[in-house]
Amino acid sequence: MGEFIKNYKFIVVVVVVIIGYMSYTPKDDRIIISKNELKEEQLSDIDIIPEVSDNNIVDTIENIQQIPVYICGEINNVGVYWLDENSLVQNVIDMAGGVTSDADITAINFAQILKPNSQIIVPKKGVALPNITTEQLNNVENKININSADVIQLSTLPNIGEVKAQAILNYRKEHGNFSSLEQLKEVSGIGEKTYEGLKDSIMIE
Repeated sequence: MGEFIKNYKFIVVVVVVIIGYMSYTPKDDRIIISKNELKEEQLSDIDIIPEVSDNNIVDTIENIQQIPVYICGEINNVGVYWLDENSLVQNVIDMAGGVTSDADITAINFAQILKPNSQIIVPKKGVALPNITTEQLNNVENKININSADVIQLSTLPNIGEVKAQAILNYRKEHGNFSSLEQLKEVSGIGEKTYEGLKDSIMIE
Protein backbone atom coordinates (compact mmCIF):
# COMPACT_ATOMS: atom_id res chain seq x y z
CA MET A 1 0.00 0.00 0.00
CA GLY A 2 2.86 2.35 0.86
CA GLU A 3 4.56 1.57 -2.41
CA PHE A 4 1.37 2.40 -4.32
CA ILE A 5 1.09 5.77 -2.61
CA LYS A 6 4.69 6.61 -3.54
CA ASN A 7 4.06 5.66 -7.15
CA TYR A 8 0.86 7.67 -7.18
CA LYS A 9 2.64 10.77 -5.84
CA PHE A 10 5.34 10.38 -8.44
CA ILE A 11 2.77 10.17 -11.23
CA VAL A 12 0.95 13.26 -9.91
CA VAL A 13 4.21 15.22 -9.82
CA VAL A 14 5.06 14.23 -13.40
CA VAL A 15 1.57 15.20 -14.60
CA VAL A 16 1.80 18.57 -12.84
CA VAL A 17 5.21 19.25 -14.42
CA ILE A 18 3.93 18.36 -17.89
CA ILE A 19 0.82 20.51 -17.51
CA GLY A 20 2.92 23.41 -16.22
CA TYR A 21 5.34 23.13 -19.15
CA MET A 22 2.54 22.96 -21.69
CA SER A 23 0.79 25.98 -20.21
CA TYR A 24 4.06 27.97 -20.07
CA THR A 25 5.34 27.23 -23.61
CA PRO A 26 2.44 28.76 -25.59
CA LYS A 27 2.63 31.87 -23.44
CA ASP A 28 6.34 32.17 -24.21
CA ASP A 29 5.63 31.62 -27.91
CA ARG A 30 3.03 34.35 -27.78
CA ILE A 31 5.58 36.71 -26.27
CA ILE A 32 8.16 35.91 -28.94
CA ILE A 33 5.64 36.39 -31.74
CA SER A 34 4.60 39.68 -30.20
CA LYS A 35 8.21 40.85 -30.14
CA ASN A 36 8.76 39.80 -33.74
CA GLU A 37 5.63 41.58 -34.85
CA LEU A 38 6.79 44.66 -32.99
CA LYS A 39 10.17 44.56 -34.73
CA GLU A 40 8.52 44.20 -38.14
CA GLU A 41 6.23 47.14 -37.38
CA GLN A 42 9.18 49.26 -36.26
CA LEU A 43 11.16 48.35 -39.38
CA SER A 44 8.24 49.28 -41.61
CA ASP A 45 8.35 52.81 -40.18
CA ILE A 46 12.03 53.31 -41.11
CA ASP A 47 12.71 55.20 -44.34
CA ILE A 48 15.40 53.51 -46.38
CA ILE A 49 17.81 56.12 -47.76
CA PRO A 50 19.30 55.08 -51.12
CA GLU A 51 23.06 54.83 -51.15
CA VAL A 52 24.87 57.60 -53.01
CA SER A 53 28.00 56.33 -54.67
CA ASP A 54 31.23 58.30 -54.86
CA ASN A 55 31.08 58.02 -58.65
CA ASN A 56 27.82 59.99 -58.76
CA ILE A 57 29.37 62.75 -56.67
CA VAL A 58 32.45 62.88 -58.90
CA ASP A 59 30.31 62.97 -62.06
CA THR A 60 28.31 65.89 -60.68
CA ILE A 61 31.45 67.84 -59.84
CA GLU A 62 33.01 67.12 -63.25
CA ASN A 63 29.88 68.35 -65.03
CA ILE A 64 30.28 71.81 -63.55
CA GLN A 65 31.92 73.97 -66.23
CA GLN A 66 34.06 77.01 -65.45
CA ILE A 67 34.38 80.22 -67.47
CA PRO A 68 37.14 82.87 -67.58
CA VAL A 69 36.22 86.45 -66.67
CA TYR A 70 38.45 89.53 -66.75
CA ILE A 71 37.73 92.27 -64.21
CA CYS A 72 39.47 95.64 -64.10
CA GLY A 73 39.00 99.25 -63.06
CA GLU A 74 38.37 100.17 -59.43
CA ILE A 75 38.98 96.65 -58.13
CA ASN A 76 41.57 95.56 -55.56
CA ASN A 77 43.02 92.71 -57.62
CA VAL A 78 42.67 93.19 -61.37
CA GLY A 79 42.96 90.00 -63.38
CA VAL A 80 41.38 86.96 -65.01
CA TYR A 81 39.32 84.68 -62.76
CA TRP A 82 37.70 81.30 -63.39
CA LEU A 83 34.18 80.87 -62.07
CA ASP A 84 31.38 78.31 -62.34
CA GLU A 85 28.83 78.77 -65.07
CA ASN A 86 25.95 81.10 -64.18
CA SER A 87 28.06 82.94 -61.62
CA LEU A 88 27.20 86.57 -60.93
CA VAL A 89 29.20 89.79 -61.16
CA GLN A 90 29.11 89.80 -57.35
CA ASN A 91 31.03 86.49 -57.34
CA VAL A 92 33.95 87.72 -59.47
CA ILE A 93 34.14 90.97 -57.46
CA ASP A 94 34.44 88.92 -54.27
CA MET A 95 37.17 86.76 -55.82
CA ALA A 96 39.06 89.91 -56.87
CA GLY A 97 39.12 91.22 -53.31
CA GLY A 98 36.23 93.64 -53.64
CA VAL A 99 36.04 97.14 -55.09
CA THR A 100 38.14 100.13 -54.04
CA SER A 101 36.82 103.07 -52.05
CA ASP A 102 36.67 105.11 -55.27
CA ALA A 103 34.42 102.62 -57.09
CA ASP A 104 31.03 103.76 -58.31
CA ILE A 105 28.97 100.78 -57.18
CA THR A 106 25.75 102.37 -58.44
CA ALA A 107 26.96 101.69 -61.99
CA ILE A 108 27.45 97.96 -61.35
CA ASN A 109 24.80 95.29 -61.81
CA PHE A 110 25.89 92.84 -59.12
CA ALA A 111 23.16 90.35 -60.11
CA GLN A 112 24.21 90.10 -63.76
CA ILE A 113 25.07 86.58 -64.94
CA LEU A 114 28.60 86.34 -66.31
CA LYS A 115 29.37 85.11 -69.81
CA PRO A 116 32.52 83.23 -70.90
CA ASN A 117 35.46 85.53 -71.71
CA SER A 118 33.56 88.60 -70.49
CA GLN A 119 35.19 91.79 -69.25
CA ILE A 120 33.86 93.63 -66.21
CA ILE A 121 34.92 97.26 -65.76
CA VAL A 122 34.35 98.78 -62.32
CA PRO A 123 34.08 102.55 -62.94
CA LYS A 124 35.44 105.31 -60.76
CA LYS A 125 33.11 107.76 -59.04
CA GLY A 126 32.43 110.77 -61.23
CA VAL A 127 33.81 109.13 -64.38
CA ALA A 128 31.17 108.22 -66.94
CA LEU A 129 31.55 105.01 -68.93
CA PRO A 130 31.47 105.23 -72.73
CA ASN A 131 27.95 105.06 -74.14
CA ILE A 132 27.90 101.71 -75.92
CA THR A 133 24.99 99.67 -77.20
CA THR A 134 23.96 96.28 -75.84
CA GLU A 135 25.20 94.64 -79.03
CA GLN A 136 28.59 96.30 -78.69
CA LEU A 137 28.76 95.32 -75.04
CA ASN A 138 28.02 91.68 -75.86
CA ASN A 139 30.70 91.70 -78.55
CA VAL A 140 33.28 93.06 -76.10
CA GLU A 141 32.29 90.55 -73.42
CA ASN A 142 32.80 87.62 -75.80
CA LYS A 143 36.27 88.73 -76.97
CA ILE A 144 39.58 87.63 -75.51
CA ASN A 145 42.17 90.22 -74.55
CA ILE A 146 45.38 88.92 -76.13
CA ASN A 147 47.43 91.13 -73.80
CA SER A 148 46.19 89.40 -70.64
CA ALA A 149 44.85 85.99 -71.68
CA ASP A 150 46.63 82.82 -70.58
CA VAL A 151 47.31 79.66 -72.58
CA ILE A 152 43.93 78.12 -71.76
CA GLN A 153 42.00 81.20 -72.88
CA LEU A 154 44.04 81.65 -76.05
CA SER A 155 43.57 77.98 -76.91
CA THR A 156 39.82 78.56 -77.20
CA LEU A 157 40.31 80.92 -80.15
CA PRO A 158 39.52 79.62 -83.66
CA ASN A 159 42.42 77.62 -85.15
CA ILE A 160 44.60 78.34 -82.11
CA GLY A 161 45.69 75.26 -80.22
CA GLU A 162 47.97 74.96 -77.23
CA VAL A 163 51.15 75.29 -79.34
CA LYS A 164 50.12 78.56 -81.00
CA ALA A 165 48.73 79.85 -77.72
CA GLN A 166 52.12 79.31 -76.10
CA ALA A 167 53.78 81.05 -79.07
CA ILE A 168 51.57 84.10 -78.44
CA LEU A 169 52.62 84.18 -74.79
CA ASN A 170 56.29 83.84 -75.73
CA TYR A 171 55.98 86.73 -78.19
CA ARG A 172 54.26 88.85 -75.56
CA LYS A 173 57.02 88.17 -73.03
CA GLU A 174 59.71 89.06 -75.55
CA HIS A 175 58.13 92.11 -77.19
CA GLY A 176 55.64 93.32 -74.59
CA ASN A 177 51.91 93.82 -75.06
CA PHE A 178 50.41 93.95 -78.52
CA SER A 179 49.82 97.49 -79.75
CA SER A 180 47.44 96.38 -82.50
CA LEU A 181 45.48 93.30 -83.46
CA GLU A 182 47.41 92.98 -86.75
CA GLN A 183 50.62 92.58 -84.78
CA LEU A 184 49.41 89.09 -83.91
CA LYS A 185 50.43 88.03 -87.44
CA GLU A 186 54.06 88.45 -86.39
CA VAL A 187 53.72 85.46 -84.07
CA SER A 188 55.20 82.27 -85.47
CA GLY A 189 52.50 80.01 -86.94
CA ILE A 190 49.86 82.74 -87.29
CA GLY A 191 49.44 83.85 -90.89
CA GLU A 192 46.90 85.96 -92.71
CA LYS A 193 44.35 83.14 -92.95
CA THR A 194 44.56 82.29 -89.25
CA TYR A 195 44.35 85.95 -88.30
CA GLU A 196 41.25 86.54 -90.45
CA GLY A 197 39.54 83.63 -88.70
CA LEU A 198 40.10 84.94 -85.18
CA LYS A 199 40.28 88.74 -85.45
CA ASP A 200 36.61 89.12 -84.50
CA SER A 201 37.21 87.09 -81.33
CA ILE A 202 40.11 89.11 -79.90
CA MET A 203 40.77 92.54 -78.44
CA ILE A 204 43.61 94.49 -76.86
CA GLU A 205 43.56 96.68 -73.78
